[in-house]
Amino acid sequence: MGKPATLEPVLLRALENAFWCSADPVCMEMGNGQGQGPCSCNLAACHNCALLPETSCERFNSFLDRGMVIGDWTHNGLGFFEDVPSTKGA
Repeated sequence: MGKPATLEPVLLRALENAFWCSADPVCMEMGNGQGQGPCSCNLAACHNCALLPETSCERFNSFLDRGMVIGDWTHNGLGFFEDVPSTKGA
């Protein structure tokens, strides 16, 4: 799984899937406003798109933000992976 030819397509699909949440536009809009989740510590990361089982997250799913990874609708250039090419149509 760690070979580049195997891992790269998996990561690209994961990033592409992060562009959409079944709770959008509410999920992304809450990330731009008051936050969500425990103590409002999550931004664009709701139970539908980004939260993992508690046993797999030592930080209890706090401080998650899908917008930090891919950007948001108004500032899509702010995402860490903004320059990753899309796999759509590939």
